[in-house]
Amino acid sequence: MFKNLVFVSLVSILLSGCPMGVPRAPRAPRVSLGPTIDLGPKISGPSGSKAQQQMALQVSQLMLSYKVSPGGFWLWQKDFESGEWTKWDVYSDGTKEMETEFAYLGSFTEGRKWWRLAYSSESEDTYAVFEALIDHFDYSFRRLRSKINDGEKQEVPVPEETFLPVQPKKLTPESIQAATVGQESVNVPAGSFNASLVRFTTDDDGELNIWVNHDVPGGVVKYSLSHDGEEMVFDLKEYGTDAVTLLDSF
Repeated sequence: MFKNLVFVSLVSILLSGCPMGVPRAPRAPRVSLGPTIDLGPKISGPSGSKAQQQMALQVSQLMLSYKVSPGGFWLWQKDFESGEWTKWDVYSDGTKEMETEFAYLGSFTEGRKWWRLAYSSESEDTYAVFEALIDHFDYSFRRLRSKINDGEKQEVPVPEETFLPVQPKKLTPESIQAATVGQESVNVPAGSFNASLVRFTTDDDGELNIWVNHDVPGGVVKYSLSHDGEEMVFDLKEYGTDAVTLLDSF
């Protein structure tokens, strides 16, 4: 279970150049870019086991890092409005590995925002949903709820000083403009888009490409990360404006 999660966590951590605080586990046999996480067998119960809760916190930290800070930078080129959501097909070296969802549920106190992340893999019959309250001043976790497969919704304990493993840095408009290498027509499951291609080289000679179109939530229709001969590609599959909490978070 959750073995494929390596494909959505490893690149963001290594391309950031900031591995501190990331949980270590054995590497996946086909990919050697970074840590994997395996939640082990599903454990039933009214509140979940301590191990399940701990792993839910670690997995959600990694998932948020790859969604908001690949390469250590804030990915999104347009502010999310409350209720906006995106779904993505995720490929590793041309093979589809999973589908993910990223949704902004709203802000209820200054600087603290609720985000939802979901992950599904048909090949491993796995589905997980996380809703996290993040303080955007220091990117610390304030609350976390989770649901794994057909298990119960549960509140996950969040200790003080629990942060994203990679805290994103927002790039200046001038930096984005200077890194724009051209315009391209991009075909993804969500449709065909005219997009600006933004390209950065990461600290360890990897590459981050972002295809920008401001007509969709977050302003990104595709992005890719490559390092040492391995590549991950994220294609926008669907998007909308009607996201609400699925885990009774508020």
